Amino acid sequence: MRRTQAELETAFGQKYAPVQWSEATGQAPRGEGPPRGSVVVSVGGDDAVTLLPPRSAVAHLADAELASMQEALAFAGVSDAPAAILAMKFFRLKLVDGKLAGSRPAGSDYTKHRRRNYLFRINSTKKRRRSDGQEVDVPVTNYAAALHYTVVFVDGEPMAFAYLTRNKTTRDRQGRYGYPAQRFGIDCFFSADGVRYCAPAASLDAVVGSLEREGVHFVLYAREPFSEERLSSL
Repeated sequence: MRRTQAELETAFGQKYAPVQWSEATGQAPRGEGPPRGSVVVSVGGDDAVTLLPPRSAVAHLADAELASMQEALAFAGVSDAPAAILAMKFFRLKLVDGKLAGSRPAGSDYTKHRRRNYLFRINSTKKRRRSDGQEVDVPVTNYAAALHYTVVFVDGEPMAFAYLTRNKTTRDRQGRYGYPAQRFGIDCFFSADGVRYCAPAASLDAVVGSLEREGVHFVLYAREPFSEERLSSL
């Protein structure tokens, strides 16, 4: 309790009374920009995400993560993804809307951590045939948990990705797609140990909360977007 109170006082003082905080503690006021060691990556237009420390040393990706990154780069339009990829891993991310996201703690007891800010709703689409026979892309809801965030450089320009693990549900028991099941009209899942994959940071729509009851995690505050294509395909 004391630690939480101290953290709140520190955050409040640094943000709303930086001069007084500096005089009282002898610490230099915190700058307005991202902290040292951060990497700001454009995701289109004026939008950008910020990968925040802590971070790992630059290292080669390997095995399944390397294959997943090569697939993600190809999907992003990189025609000649290299056989060896150097990357820097981060464990916190500031989204386009300013919300902060973390990453899933390592170990089998990760679900016991109270602060779960690593569950994402993902922007995704799938093919659906309309009544007139035309095949269209419609938005769908996927959920995944972030393991870490990665920066790779392509032709000297940084690109940001999230390394995610899809959720398992009664609708998708292998966790191949991350499609949620529903109970009482609420999206839910029973595990975040599905297929691992890389996704562009721009596809991370929002951090969502979850509430666990009897082994089922209910997703909070997650409305699926509607579109004319979705409505016309029903």
